[in-house]
Order: sequence, then structure tokens, then C-alpha cells
Amino acid sequence: MSTSHSEVFRGIERCFCYLRRRGALPFLKSWMKESYLKLRIWGRSFQAQTQARKVVKLKAFSKFENTAEALEAATKIIESSTSKGLRKILAC
Repeated sequence: MSTSHSEVFRGIERCFCYLRRRGALPFLKSWMKESYLKLRIWGRSFQAQTQARKVVKLKAFSKFENTAEALEAATKIIESSTSKGLRKILAC
């Protein structure tokens, strides 16, 4: 079942109309603004390598033996499952 863009926009428009009638639109706007600002601040921490190291720490690293193994791992992730090698790394 395919949904056109106009149907999606109509649905969003209905949601905003409902929220406006209920008086909840200002709360939604402030929540969206806060979320956007937090995301921008968090994103800035990845601009420099030293800042990124403070946010994300590498626990384990394993090279793929060949391209076929890398492709298999990527396919498994897309299919929402994990390969044997990825399970080993996640167990660390």
C-alpha cells in the first residue's frame, strides 16, 4: 500500500489542527524546539575528533577477512539480525 505525499501532509495537518483545538500546540512546539537544540548540540560534539572521543569510546574492533564477510554482516544488520562476528564483538 503506497501513500502519496499529499495524504501524508493532510494527516499531519489534521494532527496540528487537533492539537491547536486542544491547546497543546504550544507545548508540542516547545518540545520540538528543545529536541532540535539538543540534537544540534550533540551533533557539534562530533565536529572534532578529540570531542568525538569523549562522547563515544571504542570497546572492540575486528577487521573483516574479506568483502564477502563485510557484505554478509551488512545484510544481516539490514535484516535485523546479527552475524556471528558481530555477536562476538557485542559480547565484549
